[in-house]
Amino acid sequence: MYQLNLDKTELGSYSHEIDLYRDLKVSFFEDSTYLFSKAVPFIDDSVGKWLAGDGSPESWGYMYEEKYNPEASTQFSECCSEDSTFMMNSVTPRPGNDAVNKIWFTKIRSKPVRF
Repeated sequence: MYQLNLDKTELGSYSHEIDLYRDLKVSFFEDSTYLFSKAVPFIDDSVGKWLAGDGSPESWGYMYEEKYNPEASTQFSECCSEDSTFMMNSVTPRPGNDAVNKIWFTKIRSKPVRF
């Protein structure tokens, strides 16, 4: 399970509501699904499928939305860097909301949790 890293993520127009997002978590499961702990305006869907990259330096993993736009995907970096983080890149926000281009998460426990 990973928690939003507010030290590395620039929330932009959402910065004034930082307490609403402080506890945002995501879990990745062995069946290639992911689940966020809650819906937020800067991530279009809170559930979907993930596909890991091949581990090469330029490799990205992909998160595919399940509900709203199954053809949309978000890139994510290989986990884990030295500080146990990964980054979601070019994240599609919910319709009518501002994007947060790079969203960082830090590993907080090994076993994923269904919220």
